[in-house]
Amino acid sequence: MIFRCCSIILVLALTAPTAMAQSAAVENSWTATTLSDLDAMRTWIVENHPGFVDSNHQKFRRQLRRSYHNARQLAVTATSFAGYAATLDYFAAGFNDPHIVFQGVPQPDPTLISTLEWPGFVVAYRQQKIVVHAVANAALLGPLPDVGTTLIGCDGQYSASIVRQDILPFSQINLPNAECAWTIMTPLMLVDEGNPFVRRPASCTFAGATGFTTIDLAWQKTTPNLLMPLLTSAQTGSPPTMALRSFGANSYWLQIPSFAANSADQVAAFQQFIALLTAQQDKLHAADKIVIDVRGNGGGSTEWTNGVIAALWGNDVEQFYTPSGEHAWRVSPGNYQFLTQVVLPEIASAEGVDSSDYLELQTEAADFKLALARGDSLLPIADNAAAGTASAPPANPVAGNVYFLTDAWCSSSCLLFADTILRIPGVTQVGQPTGADTRYNEIRRELLPSGHGYIQGPQKVYFGRPRADDVAYTPKLRWHGEMSDTAGLQAWIDAF
Repeated sequence: MIFRCCSIILVLALTAPTAMAQSAAVENSWTATTLSDLDAMRTWIVENHPGFVDSNHQKFRRQLRRSYHNARQLAVTATSFAGYAATLDYFAAGFNDPHIVFQGVPQPDPTLISTLEWPGFVVAYRQQKIVVHAVANAALLGPLPDVGTTLIGCDGQYSASIVRQDILPFSQINLPNAECAWTIMTPLMLVDEGNPFVRRPASCTFAGATGFTTIDLAWQKTTPNLLMPLLTSAQTGSPPTMALRSFGANSYWLQIPSFAANSADQVAAFQQFIALLTAQQDKLHAADKIVIDVRGNGGGSTEWTNGVIAALWGNDVEQFYTPSGEHAWRVSPGNYQFLTQVVLPEIASAEGVDSSDYLELQTEAADFKLALARGDSLLPIADNAAAGTASAPPANPVAGNVYFLTDAWCSSSCLLFADTILRIPGVTQVGQPTGADTRYNEIRRELLPSGHGYIQGPQKVYFGRPRADDVAYTPKLRWHGEMSDTAGLQAWIDAF
């Protein structure tokens, strides 16, 4: 069975309100639009999300009621596109599931768009501290903190409290107890995108080698071209491109920054990569070390996660160690339309109508149609029936140690990949903790009535998943440097 999960991507909204005055009629219009699209998001969840009918997850309906109630309090005060977007972000974040997302549509109307602002420096989350990671030219912006100093707090609030109260509740990764959320979202702490429901700091206090310093922030206009590279670096850095390369005396490094293949070129690239692994099997099996590097990997399709495991270890190992379980579709007309009009044509294009995957999904679609007619809520689908059914574990063809290198971005299908390979003998997780998600998967999105944005959410539930909701994998060997330091990581692993 193939599952498609969204890739977690940080995107600046760039939709803050302008300094232009808006009429009362325009403000009221935004309030009405926000309330209308909020109701549409709630309806989508009720009609299409498996959590609403999952008897094993009673908490889900409480989350829905609380998120809707709280978001509605914001909606009645939303008087701009920024307020609209922040309200719907807040509603989605209330489910504590990175797969439930509001995605704004870029606004062509210049009256809806303003400049992005920052105080001339970017912070990062490192070793349980919030530190200054990069600064602009101080001559242009006035006094700035030194790189490496610790941000203690702003305007009488501790810095961690600001992230917890003003950043995470409006973010895709609203998981305050997971390190991945702090790593990815903390750099946005001092970025002003125009959210009208939070107040940007006026002054902040820093601790460095010479003591404490308080600086009045000089907020300045900036651009995505300037800011995005700094934010990316403050998170985990840009991931390497997909490749297989050698290192050390007899070791190999697999770079897999994504499992997403949304175009013919990307499908071809994955097919070539898996063919390369298959062709190099003898060398890989005899290697002293193999590093599977998934830095930056926000997920994609299990077609490729399963393909990589089978190419490296063989089909028997892949099937034996892939956790058994049962997935179930939430039965709804919209989800059926997605399966028949999106998934099936994609498989037909990529693999052909005679492929086993296409024929399996075609049968699934027929069952789905019957479930709709019966009025069922869920359509169970057995997954990986072969898992663990052999009388003994298959022989492991990989002789050396395998190191699974992770960072905070590993989520969705990357976590399904981890569910399997971390069960295979000889595999050790290294680096930093992964991301986290819930039991719900198979993502689709739908345009909201206003046309200003989409709701994105899951359609399937995974019963018997080995991971609890919102729990990350923690590495056995922890890297304390920058995750973008490939040379340092390679030297570190080479010394194991």
